[in-house]
Amino acid sequence: MVGILCVCLSFQIQFVTPDRYQVTHGVEIQGGIQRVRFSDDDRLIVEARRPFTVAEPSVEVIFEATSPTETPQDLGVEVEAMCTGSPAIQRIEYYNFTTQTWEVVDERNAPDFDQVISTHGRAPAPDYVEDGTRKMRIKVGYHDRGVTFLSWSGQYDRILWGVVP
Repeated sequence: MVGILCVCLSFQIQFVTPDRYQVTHGVEIQGGIQRVRFSDDDRLIVEARRPFTVAEPSVEVIFEATSPTETPQDLGVEVEAMCTGSPAIQRIEYYNFTTQTWEVVDERNAPDFDQVISTHGRAPAPDYVEDGTRKMRIKVGYHDRGVTFLSWSGQYDRILWGVVP
């Protein structure tokens, strides 16, 4: 959140944790929404499954939260997560409710230890908030780039939105 805090120091930031999540690729081994609300090493763990196509992730989770406002001045997300398979790519995407598309905001080699990644969307902040419901949505996935063993996982420790109303 350091990057987000630097941008927004003079504003009142409201921090928001996920309301719900959905595993879209992989198999949930250890779960519960409480596991991603705190940085405490009590993780949501999703075991990888071979995707049907090369472009799909082996592990992917969509997280949703409720914004304190429909029209934020600024918005960012901090993801604390890791992957037990290597080589793999970690990809973080925001859902743009205006264009109805996913936007990649960060892609890197997947960390093999809890690493905090601060992200920021490229579109205006209100585009990432659904009108009427104030829902915000991101997905964090792990893409297999040659992992040689079968039992590996994506592990999510904390997901935190920073919203400037």
